This record gives sequence, structure tokens and C-alpha cells, in this order.
Amino acid sequence: APADDGERGPSLWAGVLRYDCELGRGAFAVVSLYRFGSGPDCQGVLATKTMAIQKTTLRTGQGQDLFDSEVHALQDLRWHPNILALHDVINAPHRPPLMLLEVARGGDLNDLIDRVRGPS
Repeated sequence: APADDGERGPSLWAGVLRYDCELGRGAFAVVSLYRFGSGPDCQGVLATKTMAIQKTTLRTGQGQDLFDSEVHALQDLRWHPNILALHDVINAPHRPPLMLLEVARGGDLNDLIDRVRGPS
């Protein structure tokens, strides 16, 4: 995968983070898994959350407001053990904003809820 395809993060991270796969996609954002570190295995992992919005929405600021609200919520709740750690926020010119987040292992949240609740 290319270092930068418009959704996978700004080119300033090229060479530092190596794209692995897309973890999920919704109306608001695309979440991808990146690896970092030395050697071919790149042991460190981060999730990136990139706004998946129209460029017109980005220019009007509506998408930025949604993004900023989520960033503030993550910052306000960073003490909570069940909230993912927000490592960094990148606002590069002419690109959608990007969050660098802790990776949550264990699969999809809906699958986890189904496993905890049991069959319906």
C-alpha cells in the first residue's frame, strides 16, 4: 500500500508508520492499523482515525467540529481505563484531520457485545 493515498495519513509520517490494513469504516471516519519500529516485523502498532468526509465539508468546518468534539472527549476521559489512549492529533494542510490512537485488541465491538450477552 502506498504511504499516502489521501485516507491513510499525511506523508510526513511516511517512513515512520507502515500501513497494515483497514480496521473499519463508517460515515464519519476510516480506522486503519499501522506498524512502526525497526525490523521487518515492526512490532509497535497504532490505529489511525481519519475523517472520511467530503472536501466541501472539511472546508466549511462542519467535519472539523465533529472531529474536534471527539478529540476533546478522548482528552477529557483519558483517565478512564476503558477509553482508548489518544497519542497525537495531526492537522496537515489540505488533508483531513487524523488521530493516532491506541489499538484495541479483541475484534469488533459488536462481536464483543454479542459474546458477553450470549445468543439472543
